[in-house]
Amino acid sequence: MLPSIYYTPFLYFLFISQGALITPITNYTIYSIYYIYNTLGFFISKKATKEKKILEKFEISKITTGDNVFVIGKIDNHSLIKTIVEAQNKPINTLVTSSEYLDTFYRNKLVDNYTLKDKYDTSIIKKFIDYKKENINSFIVDDEPDGFIVLHNCINKITYDDSNLIDLLDNGLRYKAVTLVTVTNPSSILDIKSSIDYLVIMSNQHILYNQIIYEEYCKDIISREDYNSLRDFYSVIIIDFKDSGKIYYI
Repeated sequence: MLPSIYYTPFLYFLFISQGALITPITNYTIYSIYYIYNTLGFFISKKATKEKKILEKFEISKITTGDNVFVIGKIDNHSLIKTIVEAQNKPINTLVTSSEYLDTFYRNKLVDNYTLKDKYDTSIIKKFIDYKKENINSFIVDDEPDGFIVLHNCINKITYDDSNLIDLLDNGLRYKAVTLVTVTNPSSILDIKSSIDYLVIMSNQHILYNQIIYEEYCKDIISREDYNSLRDFYSVIIIDFKDSGKIYYI
């Protein structure tokens, strides 16, 4: 229904300007209709111009060693990875990516004893964990900087069967690692969603994926209406599960 402003000229011309031909009873009826249209129009207009939910900007410095950051989104998620890695000023210990394998940004961030692969295998994480465990009390490990484990669009589904990755997600602080995982399908990380510290949701999601994201990760935090409004207004949002599911934009 359109706001009352669109009906006013019509009502005036049709009824009020022809008042000499209208009986008092009909006049009363017309003015009642006019009042109702004005009232409804006011509330409709007010609802249409309701302010969008304003979010605070997320400070990437909040991400600390031991955190697990998951990114859901198909479009340009590698740019977001670079933003996070650059802002943290930490090296990359392990990188698994097929599309960004030759990117000089990543290569310049890799530590000397890095692991760089184009396909994921659980042995990659095992190699990192074994190295840390063998030297957990050594000066070498203590003196090493914290680093990223980046798994970029390389895992179809994460389950508890992957004991090495689960170990990393549960004990990242001990291993001095920040785990950064990007996926395109939100269903691929449902089994381990309790391990997520920060969930980044990018725009341009498939309509089915948006449904899954809301139902599985957001419905206990925000209403459907507010969620849809955020998705229309912000290209990237992040849920801080360490802070009771507070939502920011990036």
